[in-house]
Amino acid sequence: MQHLYNLVHCRRHLLLCLLTPLLLVASHLTAARGLPSPKSFADIRVPENPTNTVAGLDYKYYEGFWDVLPSFGTLTPLKTGTTPTPVFTPAQRDYGYAFQYTGYVTVPTDGQYTFYTSSDDGSRLYIGSTLVVDNDGSHDTREQQGTIGLQAGTHAITITFFQNGGGQVLSASYQGPNLAKQVIPAAAFKRVANSTASVATVLGTTQQTSATDRLGRTLLEVYPNPTTESSTVHFHTLQGGKAQVYLYNELGALVTTLYNAEVVSGQDYYLPLLVEQLPSGIYNCRLISNGKVENLRVTVIR
Repeated sequence: MQHLYNLVHCRRHLLLCLLTPLLLVASHLTAARGLPSPKSFADIRVPENPTNTVAGLDYKYYEGFWDVLPSFGTLTPLKTGTTPTPVFTPAQRDYGYAFQYTGYVTVPTDGQYTFYTSSDDGSRLYIGSTLVVDNDGSHDTREQQGTIGLQAGTHAITITFFQNGGGQVLSASYQGPNLAKQVIPAAAFKRVANSTASVATVLGTTQQTSATDRLGRTLLEVYPNPTTESSTVHFHTLQGGKAQVYLYNELGALVTTLYNAEVVSGQDYYLPLLVEQLPSGIYNCRLISNGKVENLRVTVIR
């Protein structure tokens, strides 16, 4: 029995000696060829692959002034619709607006994909609920990127953007396995058919209510904001009477009186705001009309 045990033990030892170099060679070949280990695809995202899709994206359009991307869930869009790609064509002005584009993007093969946004001002790109690119904030044209593992197929995508003042830039790009960096083509975007129609029906009631709420509200806006040289202060009131528009610094000290006179019901008023003599900083523009007070933050950049 001892002889038999020694024989089996020797043969097992010999087999291990023969196989070990082969395993090492295979490991080196895999690394040299850049082949992925099984773990590299462990976090790869499974696509939604929705049915009944058509080309394009859904969009929601908002107006306002922000220094960072707003919380879109708390806002009511002024306009909704569809667009082939994330473009500004539906915008109703050149300043103080935001877009939320939603839909799907199709990728051809499994692998790691890098997404990019180049924007002025802020933008973000989500795949599903995952924030992949964070390019938020008020800034000149800037590109940011992020990488995510995706299975081949059609994945949910959301691109958000806001425009404060100045340049208006937004582009979304990607690159991946056998896919050179490029602007995401219109052919890669999808949306669920009839999704916008159902959204528009719901929003129609909301917008009508919102418009009713605005009947007794005075509108105040400053554009461009931030500003480097001069801006325009615009206000509108539905009631006549006395109105004042003041500009305060961030310490609460009065800087200048922009308007102090009677107003006519249903009129729009446009006031020049010259900032050449103002230091950089945050200012508060205040409108007082018919017992109501509205404040708007104004950023001056020198």
